[in-house]
Amino acid sequence: MPTLGVDQFKSKLTGGGARANLFQVTCNFPGFAGGSSELASFMIKGASLPTSTMSPIEVPFRGRKLKIAGDRTFPEWTIKVINDVPMKLRDAFERWMNGINQHQSNIGRTNPKDYMTDWSVAQLDKSDPLFCWLHACLHKIEGDSGNSRYWYAKAGRCFDAFVDSEAELHAIGAAIA
Repeated sequence: MPTLGVDQFKSKLTGGGARANLFQVTCNFPGFAGGSSELASFMIKGASLPTSTMSPIEVPFRGRKLKIAGDRTFPEWTIKVINDVPMKLRDAFERWMNGINQHQSNIGRTNPKDYMTDWSVAQLDKSDPLFCWLHACLHKIEGDSGNSRYWYAKAGRCFDAFVDSEAELHAIGAAIA
C-alpha cells in the first residue's frame, strides 16, 4: 500500500483547500424586512451547516410495525456575521423576526410564504481573490502587516489602497453583492 506524504496530500487540495469557517451567504430578505440589494450578500464566519433529521412514522402492517419517513426537521443554525459595522444587516434580521412574531403584541404573519426565503451558502477557498482580499484586510486590522501584504499580493491588490479599514470593508461588501 503506497504511503501518502504531506506533499502528496497538499497537492490534492485544489486552491489550498476550502476554508472551513468562511462562507458567503446570499439571501433575499422579505419585503417587510427592508433588506436592500446591498444586504443580499454578506460574509459569515464559524458556521456549521445543520444536519436534517427524519423522524420515522410507525405503521402497523400484518402484525409488524413498518417505519416510513416522517417529518424532516432542522436544528437551529447559528452564524457570526462579519463586518456589519453600521448594523444594517442586524436591523434587517430584527425586522424579519418581528414580522414573523412581534414581541410586544405576540402577533405576526400567518402565511409562511410571506416570511420564508431561500438562502445560498458558498464556502470560500484560498484561491478566491475576494477571500484573499478579505483575509488581507483582517490581518491589516490586527496589525499584522507582513501577513496582510502577502494576502494583498495574492488578491492582486495594493496594501496602501485604503487608509481606512472600515471603508475597505465596505468596498469588499460591495464587491460581494
